[in-house]
Amino acid sequence: MAWALSTGNYTRYFRAFTRTDLFLPSREGGDPDGLGEPITAEVAGHTVLPVFTSDEGLLAVYAAQPPEVIVVTRYEDLRDGWPSPQWRLAINPGLPIEAYLPVELVELAVRDELSPFDPRLLIGRLGNLEWEPWPPGGPQQALLDAVERSDGAEYLDALRDCMVILPTTRPVSAVEVDEFSTVKLHHRGPGPVDEPTRDLLARLGVRPEAVDREFPWRFATGRPVPTVEIFTQPEFRPDPEAPSVRMRFLPMLNLIPAGYALSVNPGGPGWLELPSEDLPLLREWDGLSPVPLPLLRGMRWAPPVPIIERRDGGDDRTEAAGAATASRRWQPFEPGQLGRGSIRAPWQSPGEQVCPACGVRALRQFVHSGDRFGRPILFAYTWCAHCRRYHGTTGPRPEGLQFTEPVSRLEIDATDGLSGLLDLLDRRWNEGTLPQSFRMSGDGDR
Repeated sequence: MAWALSTGNYTRYFRAFTRTDLFLPSREGGDPDGLGEPITAEVAGHTVLPVFTSDEGLLAVYAAQPPEVIVVTRYEDLRDGWPSPQWRLAINPGLPIEAYLPVELVELAVRDELSPFDPRLLIGRLGNLEWEPWPPGGPQQALLDAVERSDGAEYLDALRDCMVILPTTRPVSAVEVDEFSTVKLHHRGPGPVDEPTRDLLARLGVRPEAVDREFPWRFATGRPVPTVEIFTQPEFRPDPEAPSVRMRFLPMLNLIPAGYALSVNPGGPGWLELPSEDLPLLREWDGLSPVPLPLLRGMRWAPPVPIIERRDGGDDRTEAAGAATASRRWQPFEPGQLGRGSIRAPWQSPGEQVCPACGVRALRQFVHSGDRFGRPILFAYTWCAHCRRYHGTTGPRPEGLQFTEPVSRLEIDATDGLSGLLDLLDRRWNEGTLPQSFRMSGDGDR
């Protein structure tokens, strides 16, 4: 979410928000379910309901006075049980990834139908849009790393987070860029802009003369098909002094006319060619999901690299197609896939179980201990080694539960985020270090 905000990718920010566990600070009350009463705040004249995407962030904000109760929920339940239509949603308030908006706008943002200039949307910190140093760090470096690893999914993921340089026939101001993007967001075309849309654009601050203005494209020359060229760094351009505009990749992608191919860094590092028929796939691809294989096969890098497609049977087949493999990245289970009662706790069934998402007996679990406000808790991870879906929960530790901890806390803390931890746990399971052994003491050990 931090990366999405820093690059202005609000769609990805809100999609991530709707697919993770949410933590609500609450006070003890008369709720029979023990969920307590929600804690609210006042921001910009509105009552807001604080919602956090991690318990660590919540506790950092409420460090001076920790809440009596922390309610863990999902976006769908939060939306369906929204307490008051007058309240607004406060996402991670007080943190660098904060946002404030009416809860009904989340659905529009997820569908990429919410203008970043909507006055009802308040983003606390819009992020630094300056160029990141080259080569150390940042999405620009990730492009080169992806080429080295022949990883097309990683390349496209980094490209979506890049600021890019688009050659133009004249200078284009930042105001014009915002207007072009807003018009394209609300008028997909073709055909003239209708009056209701013109009224909406006027309310969003788009000047009337900008509604019908054509973008000043400088298309590539000497190519067999119409092509738009973009560059991820100024030094990659053959003519750095020519007019150009700097903008985020996704808004730029939405501006490209139908029938035009895309060329990234032509003749330079991380050179990529994508045919026009694959650009709609790139627009529709959700960065949190696996990249469609047809899109990967359409990628043409210079020099060519092989495409490696992993089959369900475990064997690898290589094709000289000049494209790269979709990395088997971890992604969360969809809401409802881990239904109540369908998955047994690891101390009830420590071995592999059938994954409700893919139907393969490859669902694995791991727990480690912790504490919150002096009370023992469990961090539990459930993942499928076949379809690479996962779910994480935090809850009270059952009284009398004892278990082996073959993966130390030091190893867990040293992993590179959740993906790194899941890779470690999956590897240890394959090596035979996991699953864990459990014992419940009390009324006779069992």
